[in-house]
Order: sequence, then C-alpha cells, then structure tokens
Amino acid sequence: MYHLFETVTKKEAVMKFSNSVTVLPFDKRAAQVASQINQDLVVKGELPKMMESVLTASICIANDAFLFSRSSWKFDGIKGLRRV
Repeated sequence: MYHLFETVTKKEAVMKFSNSVTVLPFDKRAAQVASQINQDLVVKGELPKMMESVLTASICIANDAFLFSRSSWKFDGIKGLRRV
C-alpha cells in the first residue's frame, strides 16, 4: 500500500482502492515467519533478500494469503509462499 501511495499520482484512486481491500498486519506471527525465512535462506547459502520482500512474504505466509506481485522474482527461494 505504501508503494501505491508513493508512486501513483491519482491519490483519489489509491484511496478508493485502499478502502476496498484488507491490509494484513505485520504482527508477532509474521515476525516469527520473517525470522525463519532469513534463517532458511542462510542455510541454503542464498544471499539474504531485501527486507521489504521478507516482510511482505512473512505477512502472506502468516495469514495463509496469496502474494500478487509484478516483481515475483524478488520472492524466489522463499519456502511456503503461495503466489498468484
């Protein structure tokens, strides 16, 4: 949502969209999942992902939600993440 507010010039359209979706929280469960994602990546010998990608993935996993992203490559190697 932050990215939309930062990049889209039609703020009214972003507000309308944001009012029509549920924004999932970064809570204690998501924090635990984020920590596990980083540990898994280190064990696999992969470079750590950008923290934004790890946090986004952890929110999806913690809430059993699907991820829709135009930059799906940023989430490669994250175990348990379901993508649209």
